[in-house]
Amino acid sequence: MASTLNQSLLLSEVKQALPDWKFGNLLGFGSYAVVYQAEFHEMRFAVKLIKEPKPSKDGKGLRSELDLHGLLCHSTPFIVPLFTPRFFSTARLGNWVAMPMELCEMTLEQYCQSTPLTEEEVRPLVKMMVLALLVLKRASVTHRDIKLSNWLVKLSSVDDDDEDDDGDG
Repeated sequence: MASTLNQSLLLSEVKQALPDWKFGNLLGFGSYAVVYQAEFHEMRFAVKLIKEPKPSKDGKGLRSELDLHGLLCHSTPFIVPLFTPRFFSTARLGNWVAMPMELCEMTLEQYCQSTPLTEEEVRPLVKMMVLALLVLKRASVTHRDIKLSNWLVKLSSVDDDDEDDDGDG
């Protein structure tokens, strides 16, 4: 997915399939997904376009990933929710699936580069990360690409941290 040409062709196909959507900046891409900023009925989203993998041995593949994401984002506020209002849900576009998600301000990598952080500011971020990883662990999910650029930041989440750390670990 690293090719700009492939991204342009994909975006062209998506715009044809979802003509009421306005697509903006490319927010990021990886080996099997690309994310664009989008707007629908004056609401802003991140739309993750996932290349549908070949069926897994159990036959579940991407469908189970979508179901799992939907389940996990309701288990914790630290996993970015899918946005599936009445007028839109995940859409299949050939070998791709479009997933509208909450639009976050930046990645954790961008946040750390833009803002010198003190230990007091890092503590709630690490706490949120550990809690999100615990949710994944309890669901027997392995995320194989944990890095700062894959953690998304909502500045309101950082600013509104609840200081309930009692030091008991």
